[in-house]
Amino acid sequence: MLRGRRPVDRRRFLELVAGTGAVAVVAPLLADGTAARAFAGVTGSVDAAPVPPGYVVTYPDGVVAGDPLPTGTVIGTRVGAPGGGEDIDVLWEVGTDDTFATIAAGGVVTATSATSHAVKVVVDSLAPDRWYRYRFTVDGTSSVTGRLRTAPAPGSSPDVLRFAYASCQQRSSLYVALRAIAEEPDLDFFMHLGDYVYVSDNGTITLDDYRGVYQTFKNDPLLQQCHAAVPLAAMWDDGEFYNGVDRTGDPARLAAAKRAWFEVMPVVPPAADPEQAYRRFGWGDLADIFMLDLRAYRDPAIDAIDTRTPAGAEIFNPARTTLGATQKQWFKQAMSGSDTAWRLLGNSYNMGVWRLTDLDEGWPRPAGQQPNAGVYIPNEAWDDYQAERKELLTQIADEQIPNVISFSAHTHIWLASHMKPDIDDPTSPVVAFDFTTGSLTADPDVLAQGSSPAEQLAFYTNLANSLLATNTHMTYTNFVNHGYTTVEVTECATTVEYKTLDTRDPDAQPVTLARFRVHSGADRMESQLYPIPCFNCGPGVETPATGTSTGLTPVAASCDPPAPTPTTNPPPAGETGVPGSTGATTATPVSASPSFTG
Repeated sequence: MLRGRRPVDRRRFLELVAGTGAVAVVAPLLADGTAARAFAGVTGSVDAAPVPPGYVVTYPDGVVAGDPLPTGTVIGTRVGAPGGGEDIDVLWEVGTDDTFATIAAGGVVTATSATSHAVKVVVDSLAPDRWYRYRFTVDGTSSVTGRLRTAPAPGSSPDVLRFAYASCQQRSSLYVALRAIAEEPDLDFFMHLGDYVYVSDNGTITLDDYRGVYQTFKNDPLLQQCHAAVPLAAMWDDGEFYNGVDRTGDPARLAAAKRAWFEVMPVVPPAADPEQAYRRFGWGDLADIFMLDLRAYRDPAIDAIDTRTPAGAEIFNPARTTLGATQKQWFKQAMSGSDTAWRLLGNSYNMGVWRLTDLDEGWPRPAGQQPNAGVYIPNEAWDDYQAERKELLTQIADEQIPNVISFSAHTHIWLASHMKPDIDDPTSPVVAFDFTTGSLTADPDVLAQGSSPAEQLAFYTNLANSLLATNTHMTYTNFVNHGYTTVEVTECATTVEYKTLDTRDPDAQPVTLARFRVHSGADRMESQLYPIPCFNCGPGVETPATGTSTGLTPVAASCDPPAPTPTTNPPPAGETGVPGSTGATTATPVSASPSFTG
């Protein structure tokens, strides 16, 4: 990781750079005689050790840069290990363009067997709000060139932030969605919300086991292309540990999983807590981005789904947490102190309420009735931690914290939801929005599980419409497609676009499933929905979108929110609602299945 980094005097640094074949002009940032301030205070030899005889230089994981910060970021790679496991000195450079004619920062870091020869470097002293190029070199052989981004300076007013987010990249189909993300225009970073790898629940135990899984997944050329092109803001889910992980797991196994993740992800935890993954970074006065850890500190999930049972009612226990006490306090204080136009949450699983059956019927709520009672989707998400979610949403309401959006993952299902402190209270305000992306790859491919793709498409379309009728705070549900999501944030509005593609077609191009817009200060999202393509059904087969399009109101220069829109989704045309307040149809609900737990 960061071990082995050391100061390099200006002369030695230029000698090392000359070995790459570049004609380098060191930028003024190096005028203090060091290659980068990241090396300050670390001692060691400045001489690059010779590589072992016969050693062939490789970079099997490609390169990666991390969260954009105003003065720098974290960059990393892994060099192929020598047969004897010797240490390898790695030159790193940050240039102002692809030629590396001007070096903005650089130095030497040592790849050791202690980190499976993975290296990471904290780069700082860069100029804010600009792109740089970076590379690693061993014995005259350089890695591919990567792109890193610095964020706008605090207090500055950038016009726009644009990023993509996704999760759940099983190796069951092609990584063409990652190629599409790499080719998206003008992305500032790529938020990966977990299930970056899928380990074996029973076979991935030791540190070397976990390292081996990352090395297998990171060997994919489309993944490497994506990381070289776009900085990565990463968070783990359970695929990086084992299915359903929580704080009660075996400490040695959890420590091994976390160490393997930190070795290869461009994230550096604080010195006070070397296992802390949650963090915050900003985009001038436009947005604060919160990367939340929902796994390391959480209480176990609740398997029961019916709150009429004692086991199911445990989801309302006020002592239950998914954030843990320390992270929750940090998050609440940070939200209170945030003064940017938007607050954007990276949630590794969906935050919006999602029920099969609404049992909190009638208003005013009858005496003695359990608030928010229902049969919940077996989904292992924020619904299992109702009191903690309500606490956070109540804080947003009470403190009038504006423009809060959760970007979520995990379910392999696309969802779009309005969030209220009490979802069944008609007087409770909408204080936030949740957009849950589908999986990057076809895992599962629900259209391949029945008698025919067309029949499966009809079943899941009917199911989605049924669930939308029950969950009237939701705008969109899609069980079928795979892909990623893009987000564009301006002072006046945030626009979210769901994109799908055929993950078994090496030449696949993204197709838009839906667009959503949240205007600054608005309490309803707008939606523009498109037909759902069935790539397995043959050319041109699709079904009408689930949900109701409202149309997207143009963004007003004054940032005034548009006029209010209806607060419920009507039952889809042609379907008969079940008597009662839920309006649910008779479609067969999805059963509990690992396929839908991420």
